[in-house]
Amino acid sequence: MTRIPCGFCKIWLILLMSLTAMSCPAAVITVDVLSDTGAAPSRCELRSAIVAANDDIVVDSCPAGSGSDVIEFSVAGTIVLTSTLPDIDNPLEINGPENEELVIDGTGTYRQFNFVAGSGAAAVRRLVLSRGVSADYGGCMRSGSTTLVIEDMVFSKCSSSLQGGALALIGPSPVTIQRSLFTTNQSSLGGGALFATIGPVNVTDSTFDGNDSTSGGAIQITLPTINLLRCTLHDNRATSNGGAIEVANSTAAANIISSTISANIADSDTNGAGGGGGIFISTGSLVLENTIVSGNLDLSPGDPDPSPDIYLLSPQSVTSNGYNLIGINAGAETEFPAGNPNASQDYVGTPGIPLDAGLLALGSYGGPVPTMPSGDVGPVIDQGSCAGELADQRGFSNPDSGLRINDLLPANADDGCDIGAVELPLLPEHVFADGFEVETP
Repeated sequence: MTRIPCGFCKIWLILLMSLTAMSCPAAVITVDVLSDTGAAPSRCELRSAIVAANDDIVVDSCPAGSGSDVIEFSVAGTIVLTSTLPDIDNPLEINGPENEELVIDGTGTYRQFNFVAGSGAAAVRRLVLSRGVSADYGGCMRSGSTTLVIEDMVFSKCSSSLQGGALALIGPSPVTIQRSLFTTNQSSLGGGALFATIGPVNVTDSTFDGNDSTSGGAIQITLPTINLLRCTLHDNRATSNGGAIEVANSTAAANIISSTISANIADSDTNGAGGGGGIFISTGSLVLENTIVSGNLDLSPGDPDPSPDIYLLSPQSVTSNGYNLIGINAGAETEFPAGNPNASQDYVGTPGIPLDAGLLALGSYGGPVPTMPSGDVGPVIDQGSCAGELADQRGFSNPDSGLRINDLLPANADDGCDIGAVELPLLPEHVFADGFEVETP
């Protein structure tokens, strides 16, 4: 038998591996129809595209996937699901159209996406997920992927029987959520919009509005660290604790920077069990910086000491990095002592002398999602600190400096950032980082 020299074997193996890698680039699978029949031989439906990506096979007119694949859309409008979409078990990006709306409607019956445990890197962009339903976790999306990116998304009217009305993060992945809106979602046990038991979870420039649950009306975390940067949480409700946010485990932590938390409600059913209309820490850690927590409610009837804004039951640690505005400090008096400002440069009110942040109603003031700016003479103007931030939640940037900061007053001339997620003034001559003008409401 002729022996092949070992050196030649090594060269042949390297060449084979190189050719294999070159021959298996990520496939782009284009969905070209809004129907969801499950059998469209001449077209590529969304569910067929998922199977093609999962199994690396041709399905109807969808080309075969190849490793880490991308699903994109050449159509806009609404896909009305007729059954549950296939689970996703391979690395996959799903990218909606750039300048048109693509809605995936679960009809109040079906969850849209389930990235199973170990499915690899995942990304979902520029889609509206509406009326998704789950009997367990994540009404519109459940993820156990190794990494997850969510950008420019809308999650609306989703519901789950357990936790995470819109989105449940249950795998080992780090998660990034940017410029997304979670609105009118609901869960039965916790996290009306978002439930996370992994991390870190990094949420920037996003808004949570009108979500509800038993606890953590918008967000409930049990294990990870969640980092909220320039986010707005408005009108979220919990029948017990944490109208907007609940941190519910000793190893969990919430780091909240340059955000606005207002008009959220604890004990929304007024049954006497609740607290922390804005933030509830049952156990775990909290870091707060340049953030508004004001105008929230605790509706517990007959409670002689309601805690509308922050309720700290048994925190592992609480850190103020300063420049926060807390409307009423009941439930967090030691950690956030009253002052205007106090020694930590926080502006903190009491039940007898509450502080009103002077916010406008949630609305469209420019940018991709609704926000709550301050009025022209609000107490948060120029009283904050946001060193290094290039823009506010709307994408506003001072054209002279290229930074978020826009000084109006000399009171904090070394920084002059506004407290919260949004910078003022709302003037037509100021433009966003993306070139759009600020619209005066």
